[in-house]
Amino acid sequence: MKFGIRKPNYKARFKARTTGKLKRKMKKAVNPLYGKKGMGFIKNPKKSIKSSIYHRTTVGVPSLLPESKPKRKPAKPPKAAPVRNTSVPRTVKNKPFIAKYSPKTYNACGILLYIVGGFLALIGVLGFAAGGIVFLILGVLAIVWGRKYRKIFQALTYPAPVLQSPVPYQPAAPVQQVLLPSRTLSVSQFDIHKISTLRQLTDFVAIDTETTGLSPDKDRVIDLAVATIKDRKNIDSYSSLINPHCHIPEEASRVNHIYDMTVAAAPDFAAVAPQLLARISGQIIIGYNVKFDLDFLGYELGRIGLSAIASYIDVLPLSRRAFPGLKNYKLETVALHLGLLNPGSAQDHRALSDAELTVKVFFACVDAIVSAHEKSIADSRERRAQADAERREKYAASPLLDKTFAFTGDFTLGRENIESMAEKVGALTREKVSSKLNYLVVGDTRNLPDWAIERKLNKVDEFIASGNPIEKINEAQYVQMINSAIKSINNSQSKEMN
Repeated sequence: MKFGIRKPNYKARFKARTTGKLKRKMKKAVNPLYGKKGMGFIKNPKKSIKSSIYHRTTVGVPSLLPESKPKRKPAKPPKAAPVRNTSVPRTVKNKPFIAKYSPKTYNACGILLYIVGGFLALIGVLGFAAGGIVFLILGVLAIVWGRKYRKIFQALTYPAPVLQSPVPYQPAAPVQQVLLPSRTLSVSQFDIHKISTLRQLTDFVAIDTETTGLSPDKDRVIDLAVATIKDRKNIDSYSSLINPHCHIPEEASRVNHIYDMTVAAAPDFAAVAPQLLARISGQIIIGYNVKFDLDFLGYELGRIGLSAIASYIDVLPLSRRAFPGLKNYKLETVALHLGLLNPGSAQDHRALSDAELTVKVFFACVDAIVSAHEKSIADSRERRAQADAERREKYAASPLLDKTFAFTGDFTLGRENIESMAEKVGALTREKVSSKLNYLVVGDTRNLPDWAIERKLNKVDEFIASGNPIEKINEAQYVQMINSAIKSINNSQSKEMN
C-alpha cells in the first residue's frame, strides 16, 4: 500500500486523450458494456481492488494546486434566424437545415460514400486486413452518411407538394355535418374466379369519378357517374358535376378538363348523395380500378354522416387475366386493343364516358375469359378421347380393358408399383370409390386411420349391399389378374405376328 503524492505521467495522459480515445470508442462499438461501472472488477478483480485502494490513499499533483476560475466570455448578440428550405426535412435535433451546396454536390457525395462504405465493409467482413471490425464500422458509418446526403439531394430536387386542404362548406339541404376520420362505405370484393359466376353477371352498376387529387381523405369528388346495366343493356345513366367548394389544382384540370368555373354552379355532394345511394344499394358495383372511386365516395359519405355497404368487381385485374401481354393496362390502352376507341381519338376522362367504356371493356373481358375456358375444356376432352382410343386399340385383347380399380391400405410391392401395373393392361385407376367401380384392392389396413377406412372400405360395403357388382380382392389376387391379362395380351400379339 502506497501513501503520498502520485507521480504525474504526462505520456499516459497524452496517450489517453489521443489514440486511447479512439481505442475506447472501438471497444464500446464492439462491447456496449465496455467502460460501465463494475466491468473492470469483473474482468480483473485483483487489479481493480488494488487500483481503488491506490487512488484512495494517494493524491494527484493537480489536486494540490489552487483552482482557477474560468474567465467569463462576453455574451454574443443573438443571430438572426436562418431562412429554412421548407422542402428539406428538419434534422434529428430539430434544427433548421440550410443547403450550403448544390443538389448535384450532395448527390455525388452520397454516391461516393456509398461506394467507399461498401468497399470498407466488404474488407471488414472478409477479413482481408488486420482489425476487420474497424473497417466494418467505418464502412457502416460511410453508408449512413451517404444515405443522409442522398436524402438531402432528393428533398432539394423533388420538394413535397403543398396540399391545399378543402374549404369546409355548408350544403343547401339541411343535412347534419359529420366529418368522420375514415370512409363509411363498407365494400367487399365479389368472387369472380368461377366461370359460371362470370356468365351470370348481367345485372350491375358501373361507377366512375373525377377528383381534385389522389388522396381520398384530403381531395374531393368533382364528377360522378353511375350506369345501371340489366341483361347486358344500359337502362339508366346518371351523371353530375359536383362543387367541391375548394380550388381544383391545375394537374387535375389538365386530365379531366374540369375547372373552378365549370363546377361553380354545380350541386355539392350532399345533394347528389341520395341519387348515388338509390342506384348502388343492393347492387354489384363494377369499375376500372374501382377501389380508388369507392375510397373517395366513402370519405364523401362520411363527411355528411351517411354510410353504405356494397360489393364490387374491379375490371383492371380482369383485363390482365383476359388479355395478357399488353404494354400497360390503362383503360384507354385496353379499349384501343379491343377497338372500342379510334386510334386517333383521345379519352376525354369524364365520369360518364369512362363508366360506359368500362362496361364495354368488362363484357369483352368476360367473353374472352369464358371463350378461353370453353376452348381449354374442349381441347382437354379431345386429348382425353384420343388417349382413350389409343389405349383401347393397344390393349384390345386384355380382359381387364376399361376395368376400374381402387386401392386402400399398405402393399408389399408398394403403392406406386401396384397402381402402375393396372395401366399396363388397359385398366383404369380411381382415387375415390363410386358405384361404377369394378374392384377394390385391399392391402394391410392395420395402420389405416378411421377416416380412411370409412372413405373406401365402408363405402364399398354399402355399395355391395345395395347390389352394385363391386369385388374386394387382396394384393395376391390382383397380381394374379394382372399377370393373366398380360399373358392374354402377349398371346394375341403372337397370333397377329404369325
